Amino acid sequence: MKIYLGGHSYTHKHVRKKHYLLSYFYIGKKERGLIPKLAPLFLDSGAFSAWRRGSIINIKEYMAFIREYEKYLGVYANLDVIGDDKATMDNQRIMESEGLKPLPTYHRSEDEYYLERYLETHSHIALGGMVGDTPTVLADWLDRVWDNYLLRSDGTPKVKVHGFGVTSLRILKRYPWYSVDSTSWQAFARYGVVYTPKWKDGRWDYLHENGATMVATSEKSTKNIDPKSKHIDVLPSVTREQVFRYFEEKGCKFGDKEENSLMNSTPEREKLNITYFLDLEEALGKYPHMKRIPKAKGFSFDKNT
Repeated sequence: MKIYLGGHSYTHKHVRKKHYLLSYFYIGKKERGLIPKLAPLFLDSGAFSAWRRGSIINIKEYMAFIREYEKYLGVYANLDVIGDDKATMDNQRIMESEGLKPLPTYHRSEDEYYLERYLETHSHIALGGMVGDTPTVLADWLDRVWDNYLLRSDGTPKVKVHGFGVTSLRILKRYPWYSVDSTSWQAFARYGVVYTPKWKDGRWDYLHENGATMVATSEKSTKNIDPKSKHIDVLPSVTREQVFRYFEEKGCKFGDKEENSLMNSTPEREKLNITYFLDLEEALGKYPHMKRIPKAKGFSFDKNT
């Protein structure tokens, strides 16, 4: 599985190879200059961000941008029209008629008719409209979509599926995604929070059933970004010791008087969070990382090695 890192921080050249996702809506002069260095990129149209701000993305300008930078793009998404299923599919057809190959996205709010149409002609699709819902709510919808449309009888995927904004470990493990993306590595770091894996049976367990331990390392407020995160000073002693061991193994400094430490440096927290996601990507294994038997009450997790 690939985990694409969305966001707009490019200070981590020393972190090992990673996958980047950029939003066309946010790309400015600085980002254009960096595109060749970040290739191959996943380009999202940014239609939802534009919609929230009352803006409209011009499809001709979007297509012109894709043509200009296409050699640096591994994947580029269709231009969605928020709240209009038909117009979204019309944009897909317009772009394809111009010789482009955009990734079609089926959104949670759309009629399943459109998913059926995309699957008739595409071997790679995306699922969207999932940001903001709890894993329990998402699982109800995703179970139906995967079981009824995306899986073979043996539990393997019929097509490659990208999950927009998928960050829940429970959701990552429950379905055989080809790829997902997340901006949480950056969002949490800005508020002083870092991801740390659980320690189990003498190793770091990135696939632990309870997910990562979210640790607040600075005095920045975390209530609006992750109410479950706890400041490192109030963690149980055993957990705190494990967290410091993780910091040490990853070469991270910790201390308010140390330069470039997790306490006082957002870039250092971003670097650590990127490293966590790269390690999680590796732990999940090669695609497809699991099989899900359609219509089963539970799910199986068969990691490929």
